[in-house]
Amino acid sequence: MKEQGYFDDHMDKMVVTGKQLVFRKGEKITDNYEIGDMYSDSYYRKARVGVHKKTGIERAIIQKNKTDYANLDAFIKKVEFMNSFDHPNLVRYLEAFEDTNYYFIVCECLKGNDIVDTIYWRGKHSEEYGANVIKQILQAVAYIHSRGVAHN
Repeated sequence: MKEQGYFDDHMDKMVVTGKQLVFRKGEKITDNYEIGDMYSDSYYRKARVGVHKKTGIERAIIQKNKTDYANLDAFIKKVEFMNSFDHPNLVRYLEAFEDTNYYFIVCECLKGNDIVDTIYWRGKHSEEYGANVIKQILQAVAYIHSRGVAHN
């Protein structure tokens, strides 16, 4: 796991769950990451850029209210489920932290505009470009549906 940006200096505080998701019990996220500005505000997802203090790797950090989950087990269950996804068009979850009021999910950092902004700012598109975008979206949706996720 070292080659992926994890370190064994606090192995006793790490709980590895799912596909290498690390839940860092008792550690503060700010001990591991410099937390920067908000870079995403799409609907209910708000992410900040976090720079890992030892590696300099940029990650996205999603902050969730603890009141959104019944307890720690409910949070871990949901994050482990999301972490089990393995698809090139879905973001991978890497680490989780908690403090008194929040859970923090550390995941791949994907910067750039969302699809609506991209379409707006880019202007005219070729049919091929549009077909490629729709294909990627539908592949991701089909994958999560095959894993039992449905949308209302």
